[in-house]
Amino acid sequence: MNLRFLPEKLTQAFREFTSAQPGHRFLQLHERWGKARSRLWLNLVAVGGGLVLMVVGVLLGLVPGVPGIVLGGLGLAMIGMRFRRVAIWLDRFEVKSRRWLGKWGRARASHSHK
Repeated sequence: MNLRFLPEKLTQAFREFTSAQPGHRFLQLHERWGKARSRLWLNLVAVGGGLVLMVVGVLLGLVPGVPGIVLGGLGLAMIGMRFRRVAIWLDRFEVKSRRWLGKWGRARASHSHK
């Protein structure tokens, strides 16, 4: 594996992920990375790294002013790369959270104009 091209591949993968339609992006990420499913080291890095990020995210969430939820979300995304069920759950959660945040933002905006 040539590590010189790793930053380029990660940048390209991030662009593909962010340009995908909400509600489908995690499953597409899983399918894209699933082609390398037979690589044990990739599974270990994705799941192990995802678990570490989730634990660090929870610990940082205990510190006031530190948004540990971001790291936890990244950890879940890494795990979702390897497990289809997690990817489907993340897609559903993304759609529901966008809907909820949209309602919350509109309600907050309507109260601030009164």
